[in-house]
Order: sequence, then C-alpha cells, then structure tokens
Amino acid sequence: YQRRVHGDLVEWEMIVCIAVVGSRNNLLFIKSHHEDVALRLQHLLHSCLDVFDEKLHTAPKNSTDGRDAFLGLLYPTEEYKIFGYVTNTKVKFMVAVDDSASKDADIKAYFRQIHDAYCAAVNNPFHQLGTPLKSKAFDQTAAAMLGK
Repeated sequence: YQRRVHGDLVEWEMIVCIAVVGSRNNLLFIKSHHEDVALRLQHLLHSCLDVFDEKLHTAPKNSTDGRDAFLGLLYPTEEYKIFGYVTNTKVKFMVAVDDSASKDADIKAYFRQIHDAYCAAVNNPFHQLGTPLKSKAFDQTAAAMLGK
C-alpha cells in the first residue's frame, strides 16, 4: 500500500473507516471509504468498545505518558483489522484497515493526525463537548485520509 504525503497530511490507501466515540460510548463521528460496507463497519466498531474498556482497565497506570494511549489491534476479522487509540479525556478513536500488513508506527502517526484534527474541531467555541462532530474541516481531513 502506498503512503502519500500532501503537506502535513499523510494518506494511507489501506484505511477503510474512521470513528470517534465519546467518553460515554456515544458515536461522535464515523466515515468509511465505501458506503456499501458502512453499516457492517459500524457494527464491528461498536463491538470494539468492550475491548477498549478491557484494555483500559487492565493496562498498568504508568504505561502511558498521560496524554494519550495507542491501544493497538483491538479486533481482527477476515477482512479488516481495527485499531484503537484513547485520549486522556477518554475519547476513543478507531480505525479500520483492510487486512494487510499494517505497521503500528504508521497507524500511530495516523491517530496523531486524527487527534490533531479532533482537537481543532472541539476548540471551536460553538461546539459542545460530547455532541457529534459537525466540523467541515474535520470531515475534510477524514475524507482526505480515506482517499476520498
């Protein structure tokens, strides 16, 4: 899979879905590469929430740097691998990639980009925390990362 760099934005062709879930497990944002599999991906991502909780409760308290945590592979299926990342405010990011050779370093870099875009979106004074993301800039960033 190709890795393309456009300015500060890195795009991976293997990413098929991005999801942001609030601290109360409410869906804040979801975007998939192929709309025909969006419902299936949403179901898979929802099933990963239990894995998030399990990994967060079993992780040693000093295992993160206090800002965020890359949780690694959450749920592999025949078609996709779902990776997770959680912020210090317990907002969860999930990325589904097609079942290819994906490197943790690349996935971590991808999560850093989506986290930066999320921070910019929620810093809008008109955005209420815990509500779905309606930021055009965030949506455009996600679309660019998906290759749309």
